[in-house]
Amino acid sequence: MRFIAGPLNKQLLQNLLGEVIESCTRVRAAVAYASRDNMKLFEACAQHLKPLEFFGRYDHTVAVDSAVLKWFLDKASLNFDCKLVPDILHAKIIWWVDAGAYIGSANLSDRAWISNIEAGTFLPHDELVETGMERELLRFFEEVDDRARPLTKEIYQEQLRLADRRSELSKREYGLEQQFDKDRLLPKNHGLVFVDTKRSSEKRFQKFEQDWNDTLQVMRSIASRVSAPRRQTGLDRCVGGPRRSSRPIPARLLLQAGQGWKPPSLRGVLRQEFEEPGTGAARCTGVVALGRL
Repeated sequence: MRFIAGPLNKQLLQNLLGEVIESCTRVRAAVAYASRDNMKLFEACAQHLKPLEFFGRYDHTVAVDSAVLKWFLDKASLNFDCKLVPDILHAKIIWWVDAGAYIGSANLSDRAWISNIEAGTFLPHDELVETGMERELLRFFEEVDDRARPLTKEIYQEQLRLADRRSELSKREYGLEQQFDKDRLLPKNHGLVFVDTKRSSEKRFQKFEQDWNDTLQVMRSIASRVSAPRRQTGLDRCVGGPRRSSRPIPARLLLQAGQGWKPPSLRGVLRQEFEEPGTGAARCTGVVALGRL
């Protein structure tokens, strides 16, 4: 078994495709979404003369790009079969029969294969047989096939018209995305293969800002916990139980106290001082930390 996480662990699906396409006897794939920017699986099957049975999703979003549908119609061959499952298909499985199978999260798109954080496993043929997974895959594709309908020219034309109608929606979504990018609270992630050209000073400031915001959130959490009605905890038992005359520390004082701290060291100290690992319960050393504030 191999863990396939793309650029994260240098195990790319396109490399896996190149490894197994020769040794397989045919390909069966159930992948919900297929984009025109990634036809690698289909083209590899055609190039190496491997029969292909593809199951995609059918819905109002044009889950399988019209260019992919046209590719199958143009082939007009029983060796390249496309079927669509209405509404409920969300699987991402590629079975190179007699070679192995990928089961994971990646759709057939360049973003999924190159830059997204995706995760899956590849099981070689021997493991599929030994573990009984080959029988499970056979049963899975039988069930999917029962719920699928073959691609027709009419379905292609319908999806093509729908794609044209969705172009206006795409423009509005793009405008919303642009506005969101101007005001977003978290920095944009351009993908795992993005090359960051920011100057080191900008990166340091961005890291400082992120740590500062994280620190304030930790302070808010501590403030709400300390300001809540007292009940006996491990902290109380350490100091002899809650004092009846004690009053909760105002949350605003705790937040104000945090303004003079530098985020990189504060966040770890607060979590270490105030919480027992894995429990969220206050520890006795928290009294010392509060005194320092």
